[in-house]
Amino acid sequence: MATLAQQWIEEGIEKGIEKGIEMGIEKGIEKGIEKGMLEDAREMLQEAISSKFGFVPEDIVSEIHGFKDRELLRRLLREAVVCSDLNVFKKALQEARA
Repeated sequence: MATLAQQWIEEGIEKGIEKGIEMGIEKGIEKGIEKGMLEDAREMLQEAISSKFGFVPEDIVSEIHGFKDRELLRRLLREAVVCSDLNVFKKALQEARA
């Protein structure tokens, strides 16, 4: 028969495990949402380039997938919308890498 102290310890461990699992799930959900938003920003940028110039060169696709900052991708999206030609956009990509 377990003593009262042992029961408290077991309950504490159980609650700790449950809390750890909850925190892990929350963190996983946050990371998943973040990853989805980043991928969406990349796709929107590629779509803007494709709409404006008719295609997206493979080197630009590779560059876009290398960026991990949504705000940077948003700035590049704005640049893609207003730039006069693909070379101007490529220059913006080079500056973004720097």
